[in-house]
Amino acid sequence: MALIGYTNKLVSDIKSLFLQDEIMCKLLYYNNEDGDILELPPVKNPVKELKDKIFLNRRLEALQKDADVGMTINLYSKQNWRREGKKSDTSLKNIVEIGIVVHNDCDDTLNGSRMNALIELTIKKLLYSNIDGLGDFHFENMFMMKDLSIEYTGYLLYFNIFNLSEEG
Repeated sequence: MALIGYTNKLVSDIKSLFLQDEIMCKLLYYNNEDGDILELPPVKNPVKELKDKIFLNRRLEALQKDADVGMTINLYSKQNWRREGKKSDTSLKNIVEIGIVVHNDCDDTLNGSRMNALIELTIKKLLYSNIDGLGDFHFENMFMMKDLSIEYTGYLLYFNIFNLSEEG
């Protein structure tokens, strides 16, 4: 089955990149463990096990049912590419929104805050990974979510990505 369009590939490839990271999978999967998360066994079949933890093209507010940890990957907007006063009508800048929600009961771990670890891993993964055909990611901003239930903490991270890599 082939994906239709650049943005479907973009969102799907970001999810695949996150599912390949062993530490990120452990932080999302092992949410009620008291020990060191890094010493726990790797998540077997992360695609299946994390299907209710990482969502594509959904809002975070809809996730607050049973999940202690949740993540969404959304296309936030498309804009004409601009740089240093120059504008292009043929190249587009895509803004990707990554949402992370953590229940307060599972945020504190022996490894520190689960929320902070997921934020750092997300930024590191997108800035330093090269996904063929997607282009370069640039971290734009991060905002705390204000409309969540008091039991949850959530952040929205925004990344710019251009249709073509700056290197060529």
